[in-house]
Amino acid sequence: MGLLFKYLSRDFLAKRTMVSILSLIIIFTSFMYFFVHFAIDTNLLRLGGEQLSGNKANYFTALKSNQLLIRNITVAMVAIFSLILFLFIRGTLQRNRVQLAQLMSLGFSFSSVLAIYGLLISGLSLISSLLGLVLGFWGSDILLSANHQTYLVQGLSKGLSLQSVITGTLFLSLFLGAIAYLAGLTVRKTDVALMMKQTDGKTIRPGLIEKSIQKLPMKHKFKFKLTLNHFSTLGLLLIAIVTFSIMFVLSLSLTFSSSKILESQKNGRHYSYDISYDNYQKEEANLASNSVTYLKYDVDLMIKGEAIAYQALSFTSQNDLFQLIDSKGEMLDPTQGVYVNPELRENYGFKVGDTLELRVKGKRHQIKIAGFAENADLKTIYIPRDQASAMVNETDDRFNGRLTNKPQEKGEGKVRSLEEKLSDVQRSQTSNRASAIINQSIGVITGCLLIYLAVFIGLNGNIQTLLMFDLLGYEEREVYRILLNPYIVISNLLFFLTLPVAIYAARNIQIMTSLQTGDYMPFQLNWMTFVYMFAILNALILVIRFLFIRKVKKIRDDSRQAEFLSEW
Repeated sequence: MGLLFKYLSRDFLAKRTMVSILSLIIIFTSFMYFFVHFAIDTNLLRLGGEQLSGNKANYFTALKSNQLLIRNITVAMVAIFSLILFLFIRGTLQRNRVQLAQLMSLGFSFSSVLAIYGLLISGLSLISSLLGLVLGFWGSDILLSANHQTYLVQGLSKGLSLQSVITGTLFLSLFLGAIAYLAGLTVRKTDVALMMKQTDGKTIRPGLIEKSIQKLPMKHKFKFKLTLNHFSTLGLLLIAIVTFSIMFVLSLSLTFSSSKILESQKNGRHYSYDISYDNYQKEEANLASNSVTYLKYDVDLMIKGEAIAYQALSFTSQNDLFQLIDSKGEMLDPTQGVYVNPELRENYGFKVGDTLELRVKGKRHQIKIAGFAENADLKTIYIPRDQASAMVNETDDRFNGRLTNKPQEKGEGKVRSLEEKLSDVQRSQTSNRASAIINQSIGVITGCLLIYLAVFIGLNGNIQTLLMFDLLGYEEREVYRILLNPYIVISNLLFFLTLPVAIYAARNIQIMTSLQTGDYMPFQLNWMTFVYMFAILNALILVIRFLFIRKVKKIRDDSRQAEFLSEW
């Protein structure tokens, strides 16, 4: 067993490119996990035992949201990597059935080989996750600083709970080791002699991929048959490209959504001050032209039995100080219908004409949506004055707020300037955006690594064919055209075919994140996103192709073809 471990571990570590990529993916995944947990665990434990109010209560809610968010992201990333690892181990064993049979003929059991592979993957995972822990410790200062700026809470500290440490290191390592072992069990076992001769009865029948390519209306089909001679190769590439696309779309959407929200809170607002009163005021006979009054109160928006905290706001009249605008840039009249924040359309699927159920002071009311105001205040519904007054049993001439361009008199309500409001909105986006952008950027890098791994494994699987073509006297450029260029075509084809799926998945992930955190994150997409994705994908494939050609040239220059033609 010791000799077998020594042989397989030396062979495993000799595949430096593969091991490096696998290690980097685990490091980045662990970094995302520990980056957030270092910033939330200790503070969550400390605040959980206190009576909270104001900023501390908001911060505690944000910590719980971040905890849930990083759990979802980590589970998704580990699931994707597990599938990649599964296909990688399975493909490696399938491509090396002869060498596997040789080991079995020497008396080593198949389960021993799988156990050692599981142990190697577990060891690699443990070392890589510990590196991710160290990086997460240093990186968590960014999130702590963003939280301090957003919630103005003092005494923030960083630290990990024992559960987070065990989950992010030991449990992850054991889980990935088990995946590697299970992947080996799916490899079809036959008689050792047949494995050595590679005649298991399967090779004489064309596979699913070969049959599919044969039916396609295209020239030079044999190139694609040679390139995609293993289903795991196509599976790896497909998963890698979909993951890359989802992470890229999410990353840019989260970046642009904060700007979109801030811009929406500026549009249509031509007032300088927002004055709120503790008690209801009576409407003046002659209201100044540079101010408008409103009635505002808390409501519970009932959606599928769940109460969501919102605010109802009603203006005395149509005004120039705050103009609601729809998606076409046209002005809306809040005195003539119910207008709501686009969050209800994007996150909950409401449409114009749908009925909303509100709960005000224990009583339920139903209102119909007349339209969506793109620049509506966050978590706000605009209701005509007669309906709004009836909900709180007040007359139509009562109000508790005023928008104005005139500085307030002393003792005249609580004043908040428009600049202060916009500053608060910008601050509220800082923490979530910092965490989301860093995590999603790591996700994009991980997606690139997955593509690198998938393409490199595919090319490496064809290295024997490539060297045989070379020994048969084929020109170098012709060999590369036959065996390497199809990867560019296939990768771009998969990219365009799976792009709608990736956009759909990214949009739903962002909606789910928005619902779980309670923060509206409008999904943002534009044509430049696709240009960036397409350019990065093709640049990455060309870099991999260049590096692989260099590797082949080095093998040829060193006359090591025979060594690689019989390599494990």
